[in-house]
Amino acid sequence: MKHLVIVLLTLLALPGWAQMFTSPNGDISFTVRSLKGELQYKLNYKEKEVMKWSPITFKYNDKLIGDQSSVRLLSNKDGVEAYQTFGNHTDVNLPYRSLTFRLKDKDAKSQTFYLDVKLFNTGVACRLRTTFKDETLILGDQFDWNLLGNPEVCYPIKHKRYEGEYIMESLTKVATGDEIICPPVTMHWKDEQVYMLLSEANLVDYSGMLLKRTNEGFASVLPRDAKGWKMTGEVISPWRVTVLTDDLNELMNCDLFTALCDAPSAALKSADWIKPGRSAWQWWAVDAPEFDDQHYWYDKAAELGFEYYLIDDGWRFWKQPGKDKWTLLKECIDYGKTKGVQSTIWVHSKYLKSPEEQTAFLKKVKDVGAVGIKIDFFPAESYKVVNWYERILKETAELELMVDFHGCNKPTGLNRTYPHEMTREGVRGQEWHISRFKRLLPPAHDVIIPFTRLAVGYGDYTPMVFNPYELFGNTWAKELAKPIIFTSPLTHYADYPMYYIGHPAEDIIKAIPTVWDETIVLPGSTLGETVIIARRSGDDWFVGAMNGDKEKELSLNLDFLGEGEYEAVLIRDHHKFTAQIKRHEQGVNAKSNVSFKMRKAGGFVAWIKKK
Repeated sequence: MKHLVIVLLTLLALPGWAQMFTSPNGDISFTVRSLKGELQYKLNYKEKEVMKWSPITFKYNDKLIGDQSSVRLLSNKDGVEAYQTFGNHTDVNLPYRSLTFRLKDKDAKSQTFYLDVKLFNTGVACRLRTTFKDETLILGDQFDWNLLGNPEVCYPIKHKRYEGEYIMESLTKVATGDEIICPPVTMHWKDEQVYMLLSEANLVDYSGMLLKRTNEGFASVLPRDAKGWKMTGEVISPWRVTVLTDDLNELMNCDLFTALCDAPSAALKSADWIKPGRSAWQWWAVDAPEFDDQHYWYDKAAELGFEYYLIDDGWRFWKQPGKDKWTLLKECIDYGKTKGVQSTIWVHSKYLKSPEEQTAFLKKVKDVGAVGIKIDFFPAESYKVVNWYERILKETAELELMVDFHGCNKPTGLNRTYPHEMTREGVRGQEWHISRFKRLLPPAHDVIIPFTRLAVGYGDYTPMVFNPYELFGNTWAKELAKPIIFTSPLTHYADYPMYYIGHPAEDIIKAIPTVWDETIVLPGSTLGETVIIARRSGDDWFVGAMNGDKEKELSLNLDFLGEGEYEAVLIRDHHKFTAQIKRHEQGVNAKSNVSFKMRKAGGFVAWIKKK
């Protein structure tokens, strides 16, 4: 056996070698080779070839890694990631296969790199790492995805950051050239029934990845640091993640991004101050909060049973004789506590730019009694900005402040390491469907993002508007479905409380949780057309459905229910008016079917309670 191992390692060291490895269940195969001076890999899904040979490179100073003469497999082992998290479900249990390769240039004295690969049953993750003894100009890595066929592609357009409008079109129609695309990007091979999602995980101490369309498919790019950045010591790229599945339920329940991040510290894992919940929020409904209005918002938050109220931009201008903004802020927060409502505070990121400014500001937030902070308007995700995010997360953990990142980059799974990050935007949400800014979201966008942006992590969409003058074609049933479909452990409700209190679905509004024990994408869901999701909290189920550009009539099988009898509250679109609903209550069980018709930009909601 010893001689066999030596022979195998020798073969793996030869130029031009190639070897295939599979995921624990055998569905995904990863093949790597070094051919004519280029490190390459390809992926198959259930014996279907979806990706051709694609290069992996890394640039530093004036050198290019990818021109190896030896590639050696150092380790091949199996493991399981098991932990709890907030989001689509509570418990995560992911088997994986872990591979490590040594990459060495022809010059024996040159830099040694390592390629780490993790194969999960629903995807593959790769990263490069090395150590530099001297300060080195890092120009970054590039992973290519050279695709086969002409899949449908869901990707964001018309925005250089992470708030683009998602559309779906064939790969051949996606423009090539210098235009960058903000991941995640999801693709669908209809003939093969395969879904692929591209993004990155564990973005720390590195520049943020975007994508560009190539003649063959997509490639990773780091445009925020096009001239590079300097580092000494260990350099580890984020994981380049490729999700592969034939099922939308698996795509939504994919846990790869958190599984590829470190576990939290013992203190954060057991922290009792990290509490998901619902928040009232004034800015969307009536713009900047006025000091004299604050008691009303706390009162109504309490009446709705909401745990939080967000004091958004505007408080920094408050003043009264003998009282500054911080004094007035504390008065509001103290009043909220008498109503059982805790407070979070908005701040522009520019007030936290230096470590000294950040420490001073966060301490003031803690001293006035707030339990969290919403930080808005971040610069693009350069190496320095990425490190700034982590600096904030570390300091807020010490101060026991929950965090909402807004105007920010995509999530990369770090909410596992820092569970007090309760939500982040990085999505074109309700702020892009509002009359005072003359913004309008097309119906297709809302049914695409559950399987793109929200498949990689929760999003601060700020849902649910019932104001008839702000619907612009959306129906009340669709709006009610949003906080069920768009997961966010801290959910900020956008509309004026007067539209919630007394609403025909007020009891459902008060009952919808923000974290879930189980999530199932139901049959009838179609990428770019319709989304139907059932989520369980304890013994209760909530079903949310939203429709795109066309009317649709569906029959819902309730076979996901457990044993026993249930009482269902059903909310359907009104046949004539967007600002009305049809409400019906009936007994159901696992053998029941419920039919419903959704209008264009319509919806459906079911609240199913065990008897």
